[in-house]
Amino acid sequence: MCRYRWRGAKSSTTSGDPWNIGDLRDRLDALEGNQWVGCSKCRQRITVIMQQRPARAERARLKGVASYSQIAELV
Repeated sequence: MCRYRWRGAKSSTTSGDPWNIGDLRDRLDALEGNQWVGCSKCRQRITVIMQQRPARAERARLKGVASYSQIAELV
């Protein structure tokens, strides 16, 4: 189980399923302000999610996140 920490987000979470869809939506929304810090496994997972969900990736790009590699650097 990955332990992760939010900065400037709604709440702090250190346990539970980190990949439920509501939590994932909140994480991706938080990318805009570089608010989320996670482990390398989480960074890889976010990159995969962004590749699998092009509409979400496009919204992130419009918010100023230019590429998958930049997303991986943010999280």
